[in-house]
Amino acid sequence: MGLREGMVLAIEPFATLGSGYVRSKGGSNIYRYLSPPSSRELRLRILSERIKRRFKTLPFAERWFVREFPNLFDGLERLVFLKSVYHYPRLVDDGIVSQHEHTIIVTSDGCEVIT
Repeated sequence: MGLREGMVLAIEPFATLGSGYVRSKGGSNIYRYLSPPSSRELRLRILSERIKRRFKTLPFAERWFVREFPNLFDGLERLVFLKSVYHYPRLVDDGIVSQHEHTIIVTSDGCEVIT
């Protein structure tokens, strides 16, 4: 696929004093819309559509969801169960970890850091 002008990328390097071996451990607070739910529950179908409109297929934080859709957290958990929303795992190393993020836009002659 390669990089193309206009692409927006998140670069998330991290450093650790731990073992250098990262593993998944339980859920994080990051989610991503995948597809409409295979449920006849109107409430879940409406919530799924609202998530899709608000976040598209970009990852979103649990706190953003709660702020946007108060009192609907149980619906988010149900959408995860139905595989309509992906719940990213938490990555652990059992050491001190420093994580940073930059967002860049690919330009014709390199990139522009926008964070």
